[in-house]
Amino acid sequence: MLSETERLVSKGIWSDQPRALVTGAASGIGYAVVKELELYTWEVLGMDVNPLPSLPYASFIGSVVEPKHCEQAMRLADPELVVHCAGIGAGTLGLAHSHDMREDQWQNVIQVNLTGSWNVCKAALAYGSVRSIVLVSSISALVNAGRGARNANYAASKAGVIGMAKVLAVEYAPRVRVNVICPVGTETPMVERGRQAAPEMMAQFEADHPRGRFSGAEEVAAMIVAVGTNEAMTGSVVVVDGGYTSA
Repeated sequence: MLSETERLVSKGIWSDQPRALVTGAASGIGYAVVKELELYTWEVLGMDVNPLPSLPYASFIGSVVEPKHCEQAMRLADPELVVHCAGIGAGTLGLAHSHDMREDQWQNVIQVNLTGSWNVCKAALAYGSVRSIVLVSSISALVNAGRGARNANYAASKAGVIGMAKVLAVEYAPRVRVNVICPVGTETPMVERGRQAAPEMMAQFEADHPRGRFSGAEEVAAMIVAVGTNEAMTGSVVVVDGGYTSA
């Protein structure tokens, strides 16, 4: 875990363009969101526990499990839009049954995925410039995504994100809009690690998608930006699953 000393890696001079803070920006969906926002000339501060790729935007090394990091990121970005993509997988693909899950496996996933989401939301809602928050949950919050997966910790953490977002959307309307995106089977480093740990299960999971493939991170990112900038939407849970829940 990082210390409470935040570190700004690079800081550009903000223009008059709208600004966004994106967590989990070093890879996967978060990285794709940054690139999507740049297409629309947004200024972006990317936050991650890992060094960010060399791109012409400001970056900040910090952890969402540290409230002070989230607060500092808000002050640095002064954002209108906050997109929270940071999260971790279940880390339990080898379990025979959920009752074999270790205490640290449960607590770590809840801390990063659910408490981390709360830390980001709390900092954003206390900051006057924020008008829209988009949280990335998962289809696992709604259905059993991936037959044979022992991911009760992950499903619980992502379901908690949805419940929290719905309350906040009503509580802070009309000043701040809060929405949730639920992707499934997205081509990210997390999914690739799953392929390596449980290749047969992941192959079946991909085959269960009517399109016969996982979504690209850029496809999910396009929906995130569309929802985050749509003034008519708050309290919405938007599924981006390639037809998985319809099959």
